[in-house]
Amino acid sequence: MVRLDSGFITESDLRSLDEDGAIVVRDVFDRDWVERTRLAAAAAVERQLAAMEAAGQPRPTEPAFHNVLYMHLDDPEFRAIALQSPAPLLARDLMQTDKVVLYADHLLVKEPGAQTRTPWHQDLPYWPVRGRQITSLWIALDPVTRDSGALEYVRGSHRWGKMYQPQNFDGSGGYGDFEPLPDIEGERDRYAFLQWDLEPGDVIVHDVGVLHGAGANARQDRSRRALSLRYVGDDARWHAAGARNVPAGVRVADLQDGDPLDKDGAHMVAPLPPLAEA
Repeated sequence: MVRLDSGFITESDLRSLDEDGAIVVRDVFDRDWVERTRLAAAAAVERQLAAMEAAGQPRPTEPAFHNVLYMHLDDPEFRAIALQSPAPLLARDLMQTDKVVLYADHLLVKEPGAQTRTPWHQDLPYWPVRGRQITSLWIALDPVTRDSGALEYVRGSHRWGKMYQPQNFDGSGGYGDFEPLPDIEGERDRYAFLQWDLEPGDVIVHDVGVLHGAGANARQDRSRRALSLRYVGDDARWHAAGARNVPAGVRVADLQDGDPLDKDGAHMVAPLPPLAEA
């Protein structure tokens, strides 16, 4: 029996997600949640830049693409956004799970004029987790259009049964013992694509096996800010091969392959309190 408590999606949406690999859900974050997340994002980027300076690295002189991950581990504001916003209830509907566990957050900020594109990739090969009940929510904090770096998806690519090399976001290529990434850009006529314009508070939900990427932010008048929240459910299990992407200082010694990610003593993830019954 399908259970839908959030009010944001329908059974038709779940079928589209299963078939296409990605859907858009409108107006998930209201104005207050968007503004709260924007403020937290600005503070997170500034902390990252300050840490770079403290380590002897100069601030970027060109419009930058900022990536900040795992903020909920030491930032109570991002933890509150991930746990108290509408996102976890939407995640439960998407995964059709009893348990919802926050795995990661990822802030992605392309400043006005930032030329860095997001390489084509799947999410799952980066992560030390396997299972079907894993979901990724990409929450727009600005209006997003193709010319500001809208996400683009290879429709149905999550159904190919392949795991491709994770790509470094600095453009230096892929890594790991996975199949080489196909040349999506060079052979675009071979594929069908999905892409949506977004307003602040809209959310793209995608299967963690679907191929996706994004262009540069050619707009000079606005940033392209987004927060990605990743949740796992009942069947998700630890997979140590992806542990290179666990942040420094996070204790994972108690996790063995096949363990649930919220196992007692594992401090990588933040289990959500039980969600209220509808």
